[in-house]
Amino acid sequence: MYRLLIVDDEELIVHGLAQLIESSLDYEVDIHLAYSAFEALNIFNRIKIDIVLSDIRMPGMSGLALQQEINRVWPHALVIFLTGHDDFNYLHTASRNNSFNYILKTEDDNIIVETIHNAVQMLENKFEREQLVMQANAYMLEALPMLQKEWIGDLLRGEDKDAGKLDERMTELKIPLNAAFPVLLMLGRVENRELKSQDQTLHGFSLHAIVNELLSPSLQLFSCMYEHGNWIWLIQPKLAPEHNDPQFNLDSSWKLATMLISQSLEQIQAACKKYLGLKVSLLAGTIPVPFHESSQTFSRLKRIFNFEYGLHKEVLLLESQLSLSTERESDTSFQSLTGMIRRLETYLETSQREPFFLLLSKLVRSTEEHANDQIKLQTYYAIVPIFFTFLNKSLDKSSIGLNIDLGKLTQLTAHSSWEDAMEYLAKVAEAIFEYSQSNVAELELKVIATIKRYIENNLAGDLSLAKIGEVVGFNPSYLSRLYKQLSGEGLFEYITEVRLNKAKQLLRNPLLKVHEISMELGFESSAYFTKFFKRATNLTPSEYREVQD
Repeated sequence: MYRLLIVDDEELIVHGLAQLIESSLDYEVDIHLAYSAFEALNIFNRIKIDIVLSDIRMPGMSGLALQQEINRVWPHALVIFLTGHDDFNYLHTASRNNSFNYILKTEDDNIIVETIHNAVQMLENKFEREQLVMQANAYMLEALPMLQKEWIGDLLRGEDKDAGKLDERMTELKIPLNAAFPVLLMLGRVENRELKSQDQTLHGFSLHAIVNELLSPSLQLFSCMYEHGNWIWLIQPKLAPEHNDPQFNLDSSWKLATMLISQSLEQIQAACKKYLGLKVSLLAGTIPVPFHESSQTFSRLKRIFNFEYGLHKEVLLLESQLSLSTERESDTSFQSLTGMIRRLETYLETSQREPFFLLLSKLVRSTEEHANDQIKLQTYYAIVPIFFTFLNKSLDKSSIGLNIDLGKLTQLTAHSSWEDAMEYLAKVAEAIFEYSQSNVAELELKVIATIKRYIENNLAGDLSLAKIGEVVGFNPSYLSRLYKQLSGEGLFEYITEVRLNKAKQLLRNPLLKVHEISMELGFESSAYFTKFFKRATNLTPSEYREVQD
């Protein structure tokens, strides 16, 4: 239904026109009445009017002045002037202001009705055209993200077949970046692994929205999801309209862009946690690269994100901070592969996520330095069996809900590149660690039991943190913290308690000499054992025997 407003300072004319239109049209029109231009404006401020039938000459504000206000508030409204003055100047001004039509008050009623009908038809046609355009735009907008993602994916994999037509393709796909200028890359990852797949996608878009909200006022951004839960942003400074203007300094713009990104990372992370309950990690590049080189940068940053720091949660990283740690030469020779694989297996079995990914990263770097396909092949097929060992030991058939594609796991050729293959192994490991996390309490109890059993059976042996850590596959310092956290006492205190209890038990046997007990408990000398025992009980071993007798 369309709304029609009739405006005239003569009340009889207003009501007469309303009655005429209402009785003559065979479809419904919502008619509103105003007796001055000011009253008409009040109606316009409250509701949308589609057609205005107005007198030109009215006291206080003319119909022409009213038309100007109408154009400002509702520019698509059609205005029909009804006047008793056949004055060329009025009609010229009205047409210049995009009036739909004008009618002399002396015209027949049929002309008025026909003009209103034509106005309605014009609105109908316009609506249909707009609907078609909106529908076409909607289809385009619906397909655009997929087309953008596909093209950016090709670009970042170095597979773009239209590399020479960057500017043209970016314009077609409405990517708001300048193909002639370099670009900074930033990676983001949602760390809430417990979320369902659909929720992870939704929260990924929330991360995307927060980043754009904080950075887009000052920077030009384009973003898309390159893997499930993982986003990439392509970033440029907002270039001056004329970048050959002497006032414009591109180097300064890049420095400002880098500074804004680095100072916003923590704010982005905090906003995601506060408003969405999301844990996110971000890695921002600090060196702008040409579009045709972005694939190499993306591959390197992704490897750093997945391997070097994929083991950490909620990290904030800048590329400039990584140069020393990630580009260093590996001191690991291929001959040590067997030992490294054995340690990887231990870390996997004991659910030590951090040491596992650090060692895997070191192994990947070491293999890449050889640039030898045979060595890469040997490395891949040396790592794969440790996953099968774990799967066979730890998972029943109902637990293979880890999205592990066994065909892909067992065939290096199923991956498009060595990098993709190693990324897949990292994902398999991540799935196993996530699964193990649900059984972490049981695993920790097993670790404590293993430690205690080793101590009780090796009182005369090596009870150093290094040795015990080697037995259970834990870093010595971490082992000490873990034991205290789980048992409530220090590892050294427990060793002391076991030795003391064992000493008391052995001293009750009169056939055993003190120096024999000392050796069985691992003390260097009888004197040291006596000092240890007296410090704990205020009695020497001999005095303790006398008391027991």
